[in-house]
Amino acid sequence: MSSSGSHILASWLIGSDPACDIVVNHPGVSGRHCRLIQYEHQFGIEDLGSTNGTYVDGRKITPRMPVVITRQQNVTLGQSAPLPWPDQQPAQPAPVREPGVIRIGRSPESDIVLDYPMISWDHARIIERNGQFILEDLNSRNGTAINELQNRITQAALLPEDDVYLGSFKIPAARLLSDRRVVVGEADYQAVTFARDSMIIGRDPQCELPIDHPMVSWHHSRLARTTEGISVEDLGSLNGTFVDGVRVSGRMRVAAGQEIGVGSFRFQLLENGSLQRREYNGNVSIQAVEVMVNAPDGKRLLDPISLTVFPSELVALMGPAGAGKTTFLKALNGYTPPAGGQVLFNGSDLYQSYDLFRQQMGYVPQDDIVHSQLTVREALYFSAKLRTDLTDKEIEERIDKILDELGILDKKNSIIGSPERKVLSGGQRKRVNIALELISDTPVLFLDEPTSGLSSYDAEGVVDLLKRLSHEGKTIITTIHQPSIDVFRKFDNLIMISRDPGGTGALAFFGPAYPDSIQFFHGQPVQGSGTRIEASKTDGELSPEMLLTGLAGARTPEWCDRFAKSRYRKQFVEDRAGQVPTASDQAGAAKRGIGLAQWLTLVRRNLILKVRDRAQMIILLLQAPLFALLIALVFSVLKEPAAIVVGRNGIPMDNPQQFSELTGSIIGIEFLLVVAAIWFGCNNAARDVVGEWTIFQRERMVNLKLPSYVFSKFALLTVSLQSLVSSGQVLFPTYSRTGARKESRAVGRYRSPERTSLAHP
Repeated sequence: MSSSGSHILASWLIGSDPACDIVVNHPGVSGRHCRLIQYEHQFGIEDLGSTNGTYVDGRKITPRMPVVITRQQNVTLGQSAPLPWPDQQPAQPAPVREPGVIRIGRSPESDIVLDYPMISWDHARIIERNGQFILEDLNSRNGTAINELQNRITQAALLPEDDVYLGSFKIPAARLLSDRRVVVGEADYQAVTFARDSMIIGRDPQCELPIDHPMVSWHHSRLARTTEGISVEDLGSLNGTFVDGVRVSGRMRVAAGQEIGVGSFRFQLLENGSLQRREYNGNVSIQAVEVMVNAPDGKRLLDPISLTVFPSELVALMGPAGAGKTTFLKALNGYTPPAGGQVLFNGSDLYQSYDLFRQQMGYVPQDDIVHSQLTVREALYFSAKLRTDLTDKEIEERIDKILDELGILDKKNSIIGSPERKVLSGGQRKRVNIALELISDTPVLFLDEPTSGLSSYDAEGVVDLLKRLSHEGKTIITTIHQPSIDVFRKFDNLIMISRDPGGTGALAFFGPAYPDSIQFFHGQPVQGSGTRIEASKTDGELSPEMLLTGLAGARTPEWCDRFAKSRYRKQFVEDRAGQVPTASDQAGAAKRGIGLAQWLTLVRRNLILKVRDRAQMIILLLQAPLFALLIALVFSVLKEPAAIVVGRNGIPMDNPQQFSELTGSIIGIEFLLVVAAIWFGCNNAARDVVGEWTIFQRERMVNLKLPSYVFSKFALLTVSLQSLVSSGQVLFPTYSRTGARKESRAVGRYRSPERTSLAHP
């Protein structure tokens, strides 16, 4: 594929929202209704999922699919509001950029393109003078600030370690000052066209469309142009190819407007046959739209919550015990489907396309998701084998790179250990847990209490790591409990969930973490509460502990009402919200096969775990002979019956007592053998599954196939030494108390003319 003549010169956001470039005050026009795009030789119109649609010559166009238009055509917003063309001459090719100046804004010609509604067309610029950087606001609508949202500037010195606020959008200065061009938001796509009738997407540099990403296979999928249109075929990739969130099985035709998903990349087919390519790495927004969660019995746990988290943001999720922090986190990451509302990843419904988005998320639960008996290298290696199809050499290189970035490369060959049997420190173990999610380079990270049980030094180190990852473009949301002031100041924004005793959780605050959130809960009195919250304190006296103490000063409905009337709701909820797509029933769960490669990987891992866990191995080897010995001791006290003559017609019935003793003994032995089989099967398997339940749940969320997991356990438990030892258990009772082996034959019909004696076993 190659770039075409579809280079964008300019675009205008049109809608009823005052933040739009062209504002249309009409009841049928949505807040962000459509986008007018100017290419080099033509114009295009793109509907942004508006309520009443966009029409060209009376025909409703497909949402989020640009259509070429001319000024002579009849274009309307809804069916009655005419398209207002911008009052300016067609844009000219981009001028030569001024050296030493970095332009920031929504304009496609900016050096830093941030396509969000709170960003102005030409928002700000960075000027380099004598080795120093100056940040200058260009009379933007929502202002520019450094480090704190309240610290608005017109012109100020900028350091690489600073954070820059453009409206409510926060981005690290280091990212703005990087050598490469940064594009974030809906404008982050490249127009490409077919160079030939058939092209392959993959990690192979020789592919027509090479993508260097661990979630992409060497030869991942094939795009083909035929007389019937464009089709896509998955080439047996590990993580699949998707069309509008549906996993491709075999070959699937792609219609104009549909989106092809490969790893963290999206390709949308336009009506003119070209594709728009967009990368999700470093560019994922998460939007909760009226998300509410119920318990299995129907009891409401969380009232509807709406908010939007942007790329590069590190967001803390706090609240009193039982408020619903982890519940909300799991609703955002696909673990717990909400009872109502939507979770959107870049405008697409997470739950409708979960198999597609599961590859974009990393989740670190509070409990360790690593086996304590493995080394750090082994844990990362097996995780990479389960999630990617990288070669062993590529995996080793990626492991070294990640461990070096996390500062634990020297622990590569160390056993991980557990909180009870410490080898690595708590902070080092938590870094290993995070490394498991970085092995597949996911753009989104969810963490549940990552600092729980850590020393203040280790806790600060973990949050420093998360901060650095957010500066690289990752979207990070983490629950946290009682952070220190040094840790708390590292977070960009705070989500505060409040809950009264016997009530439900609700959103009490969403906005900047420090100092705004503390001042919010220790500011003016809450109307109607009858309680005056403690007066605002100076920055030197502020601490995170004041959040929960301030929260306890009023009831949840009062805090929610105060937040609804605050500037934070407008800036961080209303201004950030995009158009919500219409629900679709197309996407469904992808079928998962057995997965031979996964099975082999799991068997190898299980074998290492068994060998390393000496206590469990001893139990595994000794329980069978001990059980056999118990059976021998029980039956050794029974009276041995005399020989029973087996004739041509079987066992004679003229001695009922003898027959009863024999059959009773046989039935007893068979019963105990059945009990033993059930015991060994359940006990050993249960120990394995329960012991790694948290790990299983996490791997299942990513790509683990259930048959692969079950059969890996089955293989190891049945083909191991236990099988040999258990076979001895069956033979053991056929020996007498003196050790002499007596003849034992199945009770049945006569098989030879000779008379045979059947002794009691």
